[in-house]
Amino acid sequence: MDTRNTLRELSEVDRAVLYRREELPAPISKRVDAIEQRLGELVGQSVNTQLETNRWCAREPLTDASEYQQAYAEFCHWAAETGCSLQPFFAIRECYTTGKTDRGDWLVFPVLCLAFYNGERVKAVYPHRQESDDLTVEDGLSRLETALATRPDAGQARGADKQAVKV
Repeated sequence: MDTRNTLRELSEVDRAVLYRREELPAPISKRVDAIEQRLGELVGQSVNTQLETNRWCAREPLTDASEYQQAYAEFCHWAAETGCSLQPFFAIRECYTTGKTDRGDWLVFPVLCLAFYNGERVKAVYPHRQESDDLTVEDGLSRLETALATRPDAGQARGADKQAVKV
């Protein structure tokens, strides 16, 4: 997937979903808050894009059928379609269950993940690996900024009654 295709895909985005870990050390939390604020400002430039923020844990057993594991499955489908990889950002690791001596497979989530959608279809996920390049959430923000600048609704401010930021 080259940059032109990514920009075209992102120009069709109607929803951005930011996933962030629940508990973070203060310096990391401050940085994540700044990224979330920048995303909110970018999404606020478009009347057609909504923002949703979700908090997920650091890891959960693969036996859980959570909404986050469903999102991960959708991300994997997107990665397979586009020739990208979600590793090493997401990982499946063998871990001990708290308070038990047995181990099991757990899905480990990144500190921060940004997914772009058009309807229910995933258009892009950050972070990911594309060929030999690791693309971060901040790379995704930069690409979104460029893509939004080319949209017909670019520069239209949201009215107070059209606030679409859901936190």
